[in-house]
Amino acid sequence: MGSTGLSIRSNLISGNQGPGVSGGTGSSIVQGNWIGSDASGTQALPNAGSGVALRVGIDGGGFTVEENLISGNMENGVEVSSDPDGRAITVRNNLIGTDISGLMPLGNRGNGLASTHQGGRPSLVSISGNVIAFNEGDGVRVMGEGRASTRIKENQIFLNGRLGINLVGGSEDACGVTANTRCGSVSGPNNLQNYPVVSSAQLSEQGVVVTGLLESRPNQDHTIEFFVNDAPNACSGFGEGQRFIDALPLRTDADCLAPFTVEIPGEFQAGQFITATAKDQDGKTSEFSRAIPVN
Repeated sequence: MGSTGLSIRSNLISGNQGPGVSGGTGSSIVQGNWIGSDASGTQALPNAGSGVALRVGIDGGGFTVEENLISGNMENGVEVSSDPDGRAITVRNNLIGTDISGLMPLGNRGNGLASTHQGGRPSLVSISGNVIAFNEGDGVRVMGEGRASTRIKENQIFLNGRLGINLVGGSEDACGVTANTRCGSVSGPNNLQNYPVVSSAQLSEQGVVVTGLLESRPNQDHTIEFFVNDAPNACSGFGEGQRFIDALPLRTDADCLAPFTVEIPGEFQAGQFITATAKDQDGKTSEFSRAIPVN
Protein backbone atom coordinates (compact mmCIF):
# COMPACT_ATOMS: atom_id res chain seq x y z
CA MET A 1 0.00 0.00 0.00
CA GLY A 2 1.69 3.22 -1.11
CA SER A 3 0.83 6.85 -1.88
CA THR A 4 1.91 10.45 -1.43
CA GLY A 5 0.83 12.04 1.84
CA LEU A 6 -0.42 8.94 3.63
CA SER A 7 -3.20 8.75 6.19
CA ILE A 8 -3.65 5.09 7.10
CA ARG A 9 -5.60 4.25 10.24
CA SER A 10 -7.16 1.18 11.84
CA ASN A 11 -6.49 -1.40 9.12
CA LEU A 12 -5.25 -4.98 8.97
CA ILE A 13 -2.30 -4.75 6.55
CA SER A 14 -0.83 -8.22 6.11
CA GLY A 15 0.13 -10.80 3.50
CA ASN A 16 1.33 -8.31 0.86
CA GLN A 17 4.08 -9.23 -1.63
CA GLY A 18 6.12 -6.13 -0.69
CA PRO A 19 6.06 -3.78 2.30
CA GLY A 20 2.84 -3.42 4.24
CA VAL A 21 2.92 0.39 4.01
CA SER A 22 5.28 2.21 1.66
CA GLY A 23 5.88 5.53 -0.08
CA GLY A 24 4.69 8.88 1.17
CA THR A 25 6.57 12.11 0.54
CA GLY A 26 4.20 14.61 2.11
CA SER A 27 2.89 14.70 5.68
CA SER A 28 1.95 11.13 6.56
CA ILE A 29 0.43 9.27 9.52
CA VAL A 30 0.19 5.53 10.05
CA GLN A 31 -1.87 4.92 13.18
CA GLY A 32 -3.68 2.08 14.91
CA ASN A 33 -3.01 -0.61 12.30
CA TRP A 34 -2.07 -4.28 12.61
CA ILE A 35 0.75 -4.79 10.12
CA GLY A 36 2.09 -8.29 9.54
CA SER A 37 -0.20 -10.25 11.87
CA ASP A 38 -3.54 -11.98 11.53
CA ALA A 39 -6.74 -10.48 12.91
CA SER A 40 -6.13 -11.97 16.35
CA GLY A 41 -2.80 -10.17 16.69
CA THR A 42 -1.17 -13.39 17.86
CA GLN A 43 -0.07 -15.12 14.63
CA ALA A 44 2.13 -13.87 11.79
CA LEU A 45 0.59 -13.11 8.40
CA PRO A 46 3.77 -11.51 7.06
CA ASN A 47 4.28 -8.85 4.48
CA ALA A 48 7.13 -9.89 2.19
CA GLY A 49 8.99 -6.62 2.80
CA SER A 50 9.12 -4.37 5.85
CA GLY A 51 5.99 -3.63 7.80
CA VAL A 52 6.31 0.13 7.26
CA ALA A 53 8.81 1.50 4.73
CA LEU A 54 8.62 5.28 4.35
CA ARG A 55 10.88 7.93 2.94
CA VAL A 56 10.77 11.63 3.82
CA GLY A 57 10.96 13.59 0.58
CA ILE A 58 12.05 17.10 -0.23
CA ASP A 59 8.52 18.37 -0.77
CA GLY A 60 7.64 18.87 2.87
CA GLY A 61 5.89 17.08 5.66
CA GLY A 62 7.03 14.37 8.01
CA PHE A 63 6.00 10.97 9.30
CA THR A 64 4.14 9.81 12.36
CA VAL A 65 3.93 6.07 13.02
CA GLU A 66 2.04 5.46 16.25
CA GLU A 67 -0.03 2.93 18.16
CA ASN A 68 0.40 0.15 15.61
CA LEU A 69 1.14 -3.56 15.97
CA ILE A 70 4.05 -4.11 13.53
CA SER A 71 5.15 -7.72 13.81
CA GLY A 72 5.83 -10.88 11.84
CA ASN A 73 7.12 -9.16 8.70
CA MET A 74 9.82 -10.68 6.48
CA GLU A 75 12.15 -7.64 6.68
CA ASN A 76 12.24 -4.73 9.16
CA GLY A 77 9.32 -3.77 11.32
CA VAL A 78 9.71 -0.06 10.52
CA GLU A 79 12.13 1.33 7.93
CA VAL A 80 12.48 5.12 7.66
CA SER A 81 14.88 7.23 5.63
CA SER A 82 15.26 10.86 4.63
CA ASP A 83 16.37 12.72 1.52
CA PRO A 84 18.91 15.55 1.96
CA ASP A 85 16.14 18.00 2.93
CA GLY A 86 15.24 16.20 6.14
CA ARG A 87 11.95 16.33 8.05
CA ALA A 88 10.65 15.11 11.40
CA ILE A 89 9.93 11.41 11.84
CA THR A 90 8.03 10.24 14.93
CA VAL A 91 7.70 6.58 15.89
CA ARG A 92 5.86 6.22 19.20
CA ASN A 93 3.79 3.83 21.28
CA ASN A 94 3.99 0.91 18.84
CA LEU A 95 4.39 -2.80 19.46
CA ILE A 96 7.21 -3.91 17.15
CA GLY A 97 8.03 -7.63 17.19
CA THR A 98 5.54 -8.75 19.83
CA ASP A 99 2.00 -10.04 19.70
CA ILE A 100 -0.90 -7.80 20.68
CA SER A 101 -0.25 -8.41 24.39
CA GLY A 102 3.21 -6.87 24.10
CA LEU A 103 4.62 -9.91 25.93
CA MET A 104 4.84 -12.81 23.47
CA PRO A 105 7.19 -13.09 20.47
CA LEU A 106 6.02 -12.28 16.95
CA GLY A 107 9.32 -10.92 15.69
CA ASN A 108 10.16 -9.28 12.41
CA ARG A 109 12.85 -11.06 10.36
CA GLY A 110 15.01 -7.96 10.13
CA ASN A 111 15.45 -5.14 12.63
CA GLY A 112 12.69 -3.74 14.77
CA LEU A 113 13.37 -0.27 13.39
CA ALA A 114 15.97 0.75 10.79
CA SER A 115 16.71 4.46 10.34
CA THR A 116 18.91 5.83 7.52
CA HIS A 117 19.69 9.50 6.77
CA GLN A 118 22.00 11.20 4.28
CA GLY A 119 23.41 14.72 3.99
CA GLY A 120 21.61 18.03 3.64
CA ARG A 121 19.64 19.59 6.45
CA PRO A 122 19.42 17.41 9.56
CA SER A 123 16.25 15.49 10.21
CA LEU A 124 14.94 14.58 13.66
CA VAL A 125 13.83 11.03 14.35
CA SER A 126 12.00 10.56 17.64
CA ILE A 127 11.52 6.97 18.83
CA SER A 128 9.63 6.88 22.13
CA GLY A 129 7.34 4.71 24.19
CA ASN A 130 7.58 1.66 21.93
CA VAL A 131 7.93 -2.01 22.84
CA ILE A 132 10.62 -3.35 20.47
CA ALA A 133 11.33 -7.01 21.17
CA PHE A 134 11.94 -10.46 19.66
CA ASN A 135 13.14 -9.13 16.29
CA GLU A 136 15.84 -11.19 14.56
CA GLY A 137 18.17 -8.23 13.93
CA ASP A 138 18.80 -5.16 16.08
CA GLY A 139 16.07 -3.53 18.09
CA VAL A 140 16.94 -0.12 16.61
CA ARG A 141 19.55 0.16 13.85
CA VAL A 142 20.77 3.66 12.92
CA MET A 143 22.76 4.25 9.72
CA GLY A 144 23.98 7.17 7.63
CA GLU A 145 25.49 10.53 8.47
CA GLY A 146 25.61 12.19 11.86
CA ARG A 147 23.63 15.32 10.95
CA ALA A 148 20.34 13.57 11.72
CA SER A 149 19.36 13.32 15.39
CA THR A 150 17.86 9.94 16.23
CA ARG A 151 16.34 10.42 19.69
CA ILE A 152 15.57 7.11 21.40
CA LYS A 153 13.59 7.77 24.57
CA GLU A 154 11.91 5.61 27.21
CA ASN A 155 11.29 2.54 25.05
CA GLN A 156 11.15 -1.09 26.13
CA ILE A 157 13.79 -2.82 24.00
CA PHE A 158 14.62 -6.46 24.83
CA LEU A 159 15.32 -9.96 23.56
CA ASN A 160 16.25 -8.91 20.04
CA GLY A 161 18.66 -11.12 18.11
CA ARG A 162 21.45 -8.56 17.92
CA LEU A 163 21.91 -5.27 19.77
CA GLY A 164 19.19 -3.25 21.45
CA ILE A 165 20.53 -0.10 19.72
CA ASN A 166 23.16 -0.32 16.98
CA LEU A 167 24.87 2.82 15.67
CA VAL A 168 26.50 1.36 12.58
CA GLY A 169 30.08 2.55 12.19
CA GLY A 170 33.30 3.21 14.05
CA SER A 171 35.30 0.39 15.62
CA GLU A 172 32.81 -2.44 16.13
CA ASP A 173 33.31 -5.78 17.83
CA ALA A 174 31.95 -9.07 16.49
CA CYS A 175 28.53 -8.36 18.02
CA GLY A 176 28.32 -4.85 16.55
CA VAL A 177 29.08 -2.82 19.70
CA THR A 178 30.82 0.42 18.69
CA ALA A 179 33.77 1.34 20.91
CA ASN A 180 33.69 4.64 22.79
CA THR A 181 36.17 7.30 21.69
CA ARG A 182 38.08 10.00 23.55
CA CYS A 183 35.67 12.93 24.04
CA GLY A 184 33.13 11.29 21.71
CA SER A 185 31.50 12.86 18.63
CA VAL A 186 33.05 11.24 15.57
CA SER A 187 31.72 10.73 12.06
CA GLY A 188 28.78 8.37 11.86
CA PRO A 189 25.11 8.05 12.78
CA ASN A 190 24.27 10.12 15.87
CA ASN A 191 27.96 11.16 15.78
CA LEU A 192 28.54 7.73 17.35
CA GLN A 193 27.59 9.20 20.72
CA ASN A 194 29.49 7.42 23.50
CA TYR A 195 27.49 5.19 25.83
CA PRO A 196 27.87 5.59 29.61
CA VAL A 197 30.19 3.22 31.46
CA VAL A 198 28.18 1.84 34.39
CA SER A 199 30.54 0.53 37.08
CA SER A 200 28.21 -0.71 39.84
CA ALA A 201 24.58 -1.21 40.81
CA GLN A 202 24.12 -1.71 44.55
CA LEU A 203 20.84 -2.47 46.29
CA SER A 204 19.78 0.16 48.84
CA GLU A 205 16.86 0.65 51.20
CA GLN A 206 15.10 2.82 48.64
CA GLY A 207 16.05 1.00 45.45
CA VAL A 208 19.42 0.77 43.70
CA VAL A 209 22.48 3.06 43.66
CA VAL A 210 24.09 3.25 40.23
CA THR A 211 27.56 4.69 39.67
CA GLY A 212 29.41 5.30 36.45
CA LEU A 213 31.05 7.73 34.06
CA LEU A 214 30.14 9.40 30.79
CA GLU A 215 32.87 10.64 28.48
CA SER A 216 31.54 12.87 25.71
CA ARG A 217 31.99 16.28 24.13
CA PRO A 218 33.29 18.86 26.64
CA ASN A 219 31.04 21.32 28.47
CA GLN A 220 27.85 19.87 27.02
CA ASP A 221 24.53 18.91 28.57
CA HIS A 222 23.51 15.25 28.33
CA THR A 223 20.76 12.99 29.61
CA ILE A 224 21.40 9.49 30.93
CA GLU A 225 18.50 7.02 30.77
CA PHE A 226 18.63 3.95 33.02
CA PHE A 227 16.96 0.59 32.41
CA VAL A 228 16.57 -2.67 34.31
CA ASN A 229 16.78 -6.00 32.48
CA ASP A 230 16.28 -9.65 33.34
CA ALA A 231 19.30 -10.58 31.19
CA PRO A 232 21.97 -8.88 29.07
CA ASN A 233 22.22 -9.20 25.31
CA ALA A 234 23.27 -12.80 24.68
CA CYS A 235 25.99 -11.97 22.14
CA SER A 236 27.62 -8.89 23.58
CA GLY A 237 26.92 -8.78 27.31
CA PHE A 238 25.84 -5.20 26.68
CA GLY A 239 22.37 -3.97 27.35
CA GLU A 240 19.05 -3.79 25.92
CA GLY A 241 16.48 -1.72 27.78
CA GLN A 242 13.68 -3.93 29.06
CA ARG A 243 12.16 -1.38 31.44
CA PHE A 244 12.92 2.34 31.72
CA ILE A 245 13.49 3.35 35.35
CA ASP A 246 14.96 6.86 35.51
CA ALA A 247 16.67 9.73 33.70
CA LEU A 248 19.51 11.93 34.92
CA PRO A 249 20.60 15.31 33.48
CA LEU A 250 24.38 15.53 33.36
CA ARG A 251 27.01 17.98 32.08
CA THR A 252 30.51 17.08 30.98
CA ASP A 253 33.45 19.14 32.22
CA ALA A 254 36.24 20.71 30.17
CA ASP A 255 38.01 17.34 30.16
CA CYS A 256 34.98 15.63 28.57
CA LEU A 257 34.05 13.73 31.75
CA ALA A 258 30.86 13.48 33.83
CA PRO A 259 30.92 10.98 36.72
CA PHE A 260 27.56 10.08 38.23
CA THR A 261 26.08 8.40 41.29
CA VAL A 262 22.31 8.20 41.47
CA GLU A 263 19.89 6.35 43.75
CA ILE A 264 16.93 5.10 41.73
CA PRO A 265 13.85 4.28 43.84
CA GLY A 266 11.86 1.12 43.22
CA GLU A 267 11.84 -2.62 43.73
CA PHE A 268 14.96 -4.33 42.40
CA GLN A 269 16.38 -7.80 42.87
CA ALA A 270 19.91 -9.15 42.97
CA GLY A 271 20.67 -10.75 39.63
CA GLN A 272 18.83 -8.18 37.53
CA PHE A 273 20.94 -6.01 35.23
CA ILE A 274 21.21 -2.24 34.89
CA THR A 275 22.02 -0.58 31.57
CA ALA A 276 22.04 3.03 30.38
CA THR A 277 22.09 5.22 27.29
CA ALA A 278 23.34 8.78 26.84
CA LYS A 279 21.71 11.56 24.79
CA ASP A 280 23.53 14.74 23.84
CA GLN A 281 21.84 18.14 23.86
CA ASP A 282 20.51 17.54 20.33
CA GLY A 283 18.95 14.24 21.34
CA LYS A 284 21.48 12.01 19.57
CA THR A 285 21.31 8.75 21.52
CA SER A 286 24.07 6.22 22.19
CA GLU A 287 24.03 2.47 22.12
CA PHE A 288 23.28 0.72 25.42
CA SER A 289 26.02 0.37 28.01
CA ARG A 290 27.42 -2.90 29.22
CA ALA A 291 24.90 -4.66 31.49
CA ILE A 292 25.94 -4.56 35.16
CA PRO A 293 24.36 -7.00 37.67
CA VAL A 294 22.48 -5.65 40.65
CA ASN A 295 24.01 -6.87 43.92
